[in-house]
Amino acid sequence: MYAPTSSIDVVWRHFRGREDVVAGPHHTLHGVAWEHHEPTVERFVEIYSMWGASDSPENPLAVVRRTERSLPVDEILNSGAKLGFTGGGDCHEGHCGFSSEDPDGQGKVPHGFAAVIPYRCGMTAALMERLDRRSLVRALRERRTYATTGARVLLRFSVSGIPMGGEGEAERAVVEASVNGCGPLRALEVVKGGKVVHREEVSGRDVSLRWEDPEPPEGEVWYYLRVVQADGQMAWSSPTWVRPDEQS
Repeated sequence: MYAPTSSIDVVWRHFRGREDVVAGPHHTLHGVAWEHHEPTVERFVEIYSMWGASDSPENPLAVVRRTERSLPVDEILNSGAKLGFTGGGDCHEGHCGFSSEDPDGQGKVPHGFAAVIPYRCGMTAALMERLDRRSLVRALRERRTYATTGARVLLRFSVSGIPMGGEGEAERAVVEASVNGCGPLRALEVVKGGKVVHREEVSGRDVSLRWEDPEPPEGEVWYYLRVVQADGQMAWSSPTWVRPDEQS
């Protein structure tokens, strides 16, 4: 048994450094006490939930209810934090995933929330060696995840061969991605340092992207991919971090 506590810092001290534990904040654009961040435990951030998207206030699906502690995910990443992305519900229904037999009901929020929340619940995809808890925790800790607004999008992403969620060195940053949508796709957006530096208008359900950043890495930079379907559904890859190649 653990001694009762109301301090998150006490909780973090207990779990600090353990590799079998993982956690992450949600709806940071609504508000978050980021001064308590523990990087050895908090390895991901919920970029989307039924409250909306937290990547940027400019996102058309951005969180609608904000407080004085509102903090965009892009700003958190620019502060030096290294976090993967997840999508969730926060509807407190306790249902894992969505039923493919009820497409109209997928991701719907409880009736009591529906009057004030315009969005549906999100989902997380994890790249795992096995379908077990240990592999899931490892995928979350290593940022091998991506988030969606509920659509079961398939997404692959890398930068100069560095996989999604990874860190590495490269002389040039070459972004590569493949996306299989649940419906027609509208756009693929490459986000670097909180700005959309490349956007491709696309069509069809299955698309790929290869784009070389004309600016070589200066210091450490991060990239992620934002996918927009024609129906408005979105997906976000976890970021990848690139440093200049010291051998070049």
